[in-house]
Amino acid sequence: MRGESVTFTRVPGWWGDGKRRFQGLFNFDRIHIRVIPNERRLDWLRRGELDLMQESTARTWNEEYTFPAVRNGWLRRARVFTDTPSGIYGLHMNLEAPIFRNKDFRKAMQYLFNFERLNQNLMFDEYFRANSFFEGTEYALKSPWPYAFDPAKAREYLARAGYRRPAEIRAQSWWGRLVGVVRGLLFMRSDTDDVLVNERGEKPASPSSTAARGSSAT
Repeated sequence: MRGESVTFTRVPGWWGDGKRRFQGLFNFDRIHIRVIPNERRLDWLRRGELDLMQESTARTWNEEYTFPAVRNGWLRRARVFTDTPSGIYGLHMNLEAPIFRNKDFRKAMQYLFNFERLNQNLMFDEYFRANSFFEGTEYALKSPWPYAFDPAKAREYLARAGYRRPAEIRAQSWWGRLVGVVRGLLFMRSDTDDVLVNERGEKPASPSSTAARGSSAT
C-alpha cells in the first residue's frame, strides 16, 4: 500500500558469508523499502530522495529531466542495453477478424506502417525497430527481413488480396466499362475513387479498429 514501508535486517552469521560466490553480495545490514505513488516518483527524484530510477516513457525522458540536478551533472541519464529478450511492441493483427485472415492483406498493412515517421514524431526517436519476434535470444532470426515503409508494395499486396480502385474493378466487365464512361460524362471525379474496394464493394476496415491482440503480421 502507498505510504507504507518494510524493513529487511541482515541475519547475523548467515551461512553464505564465507562462500566465495557471495563475496561482495548481500552485504547490507539493513534495507528499508518505502512504497511511494508511481506518479510521484519524479518529484522524489527532483528532491534528491531517490538515487536511482528507471524511466520507460520517451516523452518524460526527453521533456521532464531538465531540473538542476540533471543540468549540473549531479544526476546522470543513461540508456542501458541488455542481452535479454525484449518485450513486444508493435503492429499486431487479430486473426479472428475476417479481413486479417488474408496473408497478403496483412503484408500490405506492414508495408503501410511508417515506423521511422512514428518514431520521430511521437517517440522522440528513442526506439529502434526489432527485426525478429524473439530478438535478444538464441531463437532470433539470423537474416531478418524487416518490412520497410513502401506504399507501392502495399498497393501490390492489397491487389493480391482483392482490393483495387472501383474503376479497375468495373473495367473487368463490358457493363462496368460502360458505367465508367457514363460516370465520366455525367460526374466529376469523386474523392472516393481512390478508396480501394473488393469485388463486393467493401472497403478495408480501419486497422486501428480491429487490431488488438492476436497473431503477428506474417
